[in-house]
Amino acid sequence: MMIYVCHPDNGRYSDLEKAKKITAELQLFDMSNCYVCPLQVFEHLRYERIDRSDVFDLYGDLMTVCDKVLIVSEVDYSVKEQISLAEYLGMEIEFANFVGMEV
Repeated sequence: MMIYVCHPDNGRYSDLEKAKKITAELQLFDMSNCYVCPLQVFEHLRYERIDRSDVFDLYGDLMTVCDKVLIVSEVDYSVKEQISLAEYLGMEIEFANFVGMEV
């Protein structure tokens, strides 16, 4: 199963580092599934001058090849956008408890 790891993306380096740590821990714990996080997949675009809606479209493209969405953080506006898209696509959404995790 391919699992979309949903984490806030507010342009902060700390968001990327937390997302990397959580995604790595999930993958190492469960090698029978594939965990992908858009912050990592599109890390090469982080500081380019790309409109947020275009980046969100890329997130959506990635989401459509996944089997479910796993929320691994607090729900902020960027996570709400991703949840809305997952709901629109009729995807399974699961919440994991990684809030407050040390990096």
